[in-house]
Amino acid sequence: MTPTQRALPGRLRTTFLATAFTLARWRLRQTWRLLLVMELGILSVVVLLCAMPLFTQVALTAGVRAPLTASPQDAEIELQANTSDLSHQILAQENSLLRGFMQTELRAYLSSYTQFVLQMPGFGLTTSNPTELGDKLLLTGVSIDQASTHLHVLQGQLPLASSSEMQIVITQLTASDLQVAVGSTVYLHFSFFIKGNPAYPASQYVVLQLPLHVVGIVALDGSDPFWHGQDFEPVRSGFSSTYRAIMSSDAFLALLDRFIAQYGGTMLQFDAFPTVLWYFFLNATQVTMSNLDPLITHLDNAQVQLDERAITIPYLRNPQLISPTMPAFGNPGTLARFRERIAVVQIPIVLLTLQILALLLLFVGVAAGMYADRQASAMALLRSRGASRRQVFSMLVAQTLVPGLLALLAGPALAVLLVYGLGRLLLAPADQSALNILTNQPIQTLLELRWYALIAVAGAIITTTVALWLSARKDALAIRRDLARARQHPIWQRLHLEWLAALVALSGYTIALYLTRTGAIDARTNQVIYLPVSLVGPIFLLIAAVLLFLRLFPLLLRFFARRTARQPSAPPMLVLAQMSRTPHYTLPMILLLALSISLAMFALVFSDSEARQIASVAAQQVGADFSGSVPVSVGSHQAASAVEDAYRAIPGVASVTAGSTADGVASESGQATSIQVRAVDTRNFWQTAIWTDQDSSQPLAELLAGISTPPKDSQGKPLLVVPALADAVAWNALQLAPGAQFVVNLSGSFSITFQAIAEVEHIPTINDSLQTGGGDDYITPGGLLVDFNLYAQVYAQEVQLENVSGMIHQPPTINYIWLRTEDTPSAVAKVRAMLTNSPLSLDQVFDRRAMLAQMQRDPLYLAMRGLLILGVSTTALLALIGSFLASWLNAKRRLTSFALLRALGSTPRQIASLLSWEQGVIYCVALMLGILLGTLLVLTTVPALVFTNPTPPDTTISSTEFFVIQRVLPVQIGLSSSLGISLAVLVFISIGAILLMARLVSAPDISRKLRLSED
Repeated sequence: MTPTQRALPGRLRTTFLATAFTLARWRLRQTWRLLLVMELGILSVVVLLCAMPLFTQVALTAGVRAPLTASPQDAEIELQANTSDLSHQILAQENSLLRGFMQTELRAYLSSYTQFVLQMPGFGLTTSNPTELGDKLLLTGVSIDQASTHLHVLQGQLPLASSSEMQIVITQLTASDLQVAVGSTVYLHFSFFIKGNPAYPASQYVVLQLPLHVVGIVALDGSDPFWHGQDFEPVRSGFSSTYRAIMSSDAFLALLDRFIAQYGGTMLQFDAFPTVLWYFFLNATQVTMSNLDPLITHLDNAQVQLDERAITIPYLRNPQLISPTMPAFGNPGTLARFRERIAVVQIPIVLLTLQILALLLLFVGVAAGMYADRQASAMALLRSRGASRRQVFSMLVAQTLVPGLLALLAGPALAVLLVYGLGRLLLAPADQSALNILTNQPIQTLLELRWYALIAVAGAIITTTVALWLSARKDALAIRRDLARARQHPIWQRLHLEWLAALVALSGYTIALYLTRTGAIDARTNQVIYLPVSLVGPIFLLIAAVLLFLRLFPLLLRFFARRTARQPSAPPMLVLAQMSRTPHYTLPMILLLALSISLAMFALVFSDSEARQIASVAAQQVGADFSGSVPVSVGSHQAASAVEDAYRAIPGVASVTAGSTADGVASESGQATSIQVRAVDTRNFWQTAIWTDQDSSQPLAELLAGISTPPKDSQGKPLLVVPALADAVAWNALQLAPGAQFVVNLSGSFSITFQAIAEVEHIPTINDSLQTGGGDDYITPGGLLVDFNLYAQVYAQEVQLENVSGMIHQPPTINYIWLRTEDTPSAVAKVRAMLTNSPLSLDQVFDRRAMLAQMQRDPLYLAMRGLLILGVSTTALLALIGSFLASWLNAKRRLTSFALLRALGSTPRQIASLLSWEQGVIYCVALMLGILLGTLLVLTTVPALVFTNPTPPDTTISSTEFFVIQRVLPVQIGLSSSLGISLAVLVFISIGAILLMARLVSAPDISRKLRLSED
């Protein structure tokens, strides 16, 4: 054992470390450029590993807040209860207890603004003018300070917050009906029980005429969230009317206190219990993805906790919490529904992040290998001069610790800045409030990223350490042997791991195919399981393809080297012979370039496929440019042509189709199938509807012609059947054939016979899918498209014949409409205004263009897009830097050989040709391999990753239907022009790099290079 190999005494360890750092500083002056590249790679790993989960959290936080900010009522929590007894003291006690309860349950999520409303039951009404017997007045008490900005005073003034007389304000219509004006007085038949008077053990019943002074006539907007859907207009029922008035809740409670003091009691009790309402509001800016689960837990348990707390409040009856964010009738709230949808992107994001990080670590390993190769001769010289392996390795590690430490310190801060800039670029203005999770507590954000940074630095240092250890083991003889020919095969080749990866990939595809084709589980579980399984398969298939390439590439090089040896041209033969001897010098660069190309290709194709799917789903969900439910006042008992004429008069409308929708059930062999019927005006539906090849390969006009003529029997008499186009789900479930008749039970009581004319894949506006049967809360329906006129005629004739149990069956009426409009912004704006705020407004409007814009800025989609932008741009840039650097180092390492060839008589052109051939082979192989791997990745991954969210945040659909929508239309892989442009740019850059390298070696300095070797 040599002295340098023995364990160092404690007093000599400092000398050993000083020697290592001295050697490191000596080599740093010659290798700082490579260390800078390695630092860039390690910093990229740290920044991306911190930025990817951080941007995902920002995007998902924007998605969490969307259901809370879609409308003012979405963040509202209404606490409603009845109180059996009433006084100022009782109400203060209830207010204190209930507010304390809400603060205890939801303190961190509530805004400071609250609203209290007191609703008194109806009292008999008397005015100076005759009123109908039974007319009642309902008093609503509010805070006048809060209500003042939500009331427009037409006459008079608002009630005073505290007054010795009861003051009210009413609407103009109420004043006209009651024939009162500002200054008038109306009287209530006010009756109550006085409780708690010691002189009267039993409750004392008091009846009096309570004067109410009308101090103002006001106008208010019933859609204003402050009034919670009340417009305070009279409601007439038979021979009586119910009127509403607004008062000050504080003034009314003061009046009750005077009654209590007058009659010597402690509280009042009314014939009917008053209703007390507290409104609390969630503060959307405090809701983030990280606290979503605790918030949902608190909201789900709030009603149970309130019921337990209400036992201790003696006068409170039936307290209830009502909010869109809370579960109701067994259905989850809006936040819980969003959480269920997060799995659509979370699993793919994790898997893609791992792939991108693996690619970045590959770059770090390649950079470390280049760094070690650059110092190989010097390290071999040190080894031959007596330096131990430990000293050489310590010198290399000492040089790499500084880049790792700098990346650890700077990486998280750069990641925060990167995510903030990317969020400003991608997120819609309304969603950019989610960036406050970065700015509110920046120090806390950086501390939360520490584990990601440590993992990234640890992975990068381990990668570089392994590469440096392999280099430190070599002496001068080993280096010469490696330059001559690689001798040892790597362990993965000896274990044949490519076949194991292929087996895992095949298993994943088999399971994914089973889940897709059998429909054995519900849509949500199918999607959650299908995503990771369908993504694991491509990953292992990619690994198997890469390992197979690494095994075959040296064999191919040797094969082509032997073939080119028979050709008269020397450069190809020399290049292929050299590459076949030392393939380990070129394989890392080829792999780095190829994987970067494949990832970039995948990202571009994914973006284009996502855009195409978004457009297709928007058209499928709407069926035209606009569609929606027609109000009963517009469509009831009117012909389709009359309704169409009314909507066709809207400026900007190009085509209109009126029709009817209905739900039913059809049975075949005892198996019930849910059916949705779309009855349309076939004369113009082909002009209005958006019909694509995904719906049917046959033109829509040709298909409609087949269902617009009534079927006839052999004698030419019309049959009582409705010709129909059936989608694939109905066709398969009912085992239909052209001309087959089947019965559908409509509305659970009336049956009608249909005749199948032809099969289509899909019918717009019907969420049907052959890949899943749905779930408990949504069953995938079959669809029928029929002619409205024939449908109504057959329906009417069947009603006359059946007369089922004496029940009255109304004929189908116009309840749905489709519109095709001009594509100019002004025309679209006019149509939107008419469909939402006019006598022709629809009960529910589906706007294709608005849906398209909403899906393009959906936070779930942007999370995936941001991940790809970060990963692809970084890996592509690093791959180009790595390839250029590797080419330059390869050329520098072989300058002596090129000088020798030059001294032997080779021309500069011949020497440049050698390097051009070598670099050309590397770039061509990398390009072809990248395209092959990218194509493999696209075909196997894109169909599983593309998803859409066509439902606005305030739209209530079941989670199962959301997952069914993902399987309605097959994903169409799109190839945009950007892919061709990107490949052309890459080829151009590669040619430029080859020319630069050729210029470097074409004229080497013979006198400087041809000298004795340093060893």
